[in-house]
Amino acid sequence: MIFPVMQGEHTFSWVYEKNGTGSTGSDHAWIDEILFPVRHIHFACNAGADQDRCQEAVQLEANAIGYETLLWATTGDGSFSATDILDPIYTPGEQDLANKAVSLTLTANNELGETLTDDVTIRFHDPASIEMDEEGDICESQSIDLNATVNEAGLVSWETEGDGEFSGILGAEATYTPGAQDIANGSVNLRIKAMSPYGCGDAEHLFLLNVHPIEHTEFNMEACGSYNWNGTEYSEDGDYEQTLQSIYGCDSIVTMHLTLIDAYQMETEVAACDSYEWGGETLTESGIYEHTFTSIHGCDSTVVMQLTINNSSEDMWAVDACDSYEWDGITYTESGIYDCPSDRNHQRRHRS
Repeated sequence: MIFPVMQGEHTFSWVYEKNGTGSTGSDHAWIDEILFPVRHIHFACNAGADQDRCQEAVQLEANAIGYETLLWATTGDGSFSATDILDPIYTPGEQDLANKAVSLTLTANNELGETLTDDVTIRFHDPASIEMDEEGDICESQSIDLNATVNEAGLVSWETEGDGEFSGILGAEATYTPGAQDIANGSVNLRIKAMSPYGCGDAEHLFLLNVHPIEHTEFNMEACGSYNWNGTEYSEDGDYEQTLQSIYGCDSIVTMHLTLIDAYQMETEVAACDSYEWGGETLTESGIYEHTFTSIHGCDSTVVMQLTINNSSEDMWAVDACDSYEWDGITYTESGIYDCPSDRNHQRRHRS
């Protein structure tokens, strides 16, 4: 006789009960042979899925069947809350955190002396971080290429406090074009955010973008004869414009209002007694002298002087006249002693 038995654990018992088919004699029952199928116990060991965790203790989630003993081991320097259970807590050591990962091994043994092992890798992550300059400079007609170094981040995004536009707001690289208000303000704050995919701490970084306008400046210049401006020679009056580069590489338009003043030359005749001071020099002889002076405009002014030096002498004579006397263009109406006003060859005294 065969009895079907379903999978699982069962308890079997054999019981003889007398029925009412006979009332005399001895009743007997016996079992000649009982055959059970060979027991097969499934034996398996799984240390669990690899995990990405912050720098903290880890709850292990292993599973196994058909085992008699369990043993956890580490390749690092951390510790287990227990080494002989399926779900201990593993606390990483300093070396584990420095290596950013550790491998844990679960060993299972069954009653038949068989051994199974399985490994699980735990990866340890820092909070998200961002490395980038604090500020940058561009001209009003330019865009700026932004490039940040982002670590331990999943989603990375950009945002502005101004009215400009990004080429794309996702990712560590972006191009930003300032808006009209950014240009008017002269600067704008840009912010990059990085989110940790493992919940280990997000990061953000503020970048100051300075937007420099095109500068327009004017100045007046007076020069003698001609003027050299940044290698260009100008020989006529007028308004001239050049485009220069500022320290930020931006255009700077400069307008010059140029007035040219000609150098001039003059001649003069001078008569002096004994000597004459001219241009810081004492002249004692008659002759033609030339000296270059600087005008109020800074231009050369050449003066040619014909100098007559009269040696001093003194003559005196008496003149009698009625009512008035004219001497060297001057009319005298009173008696007295007079010097000749214009005869510089001699110091003459006239008494009239």
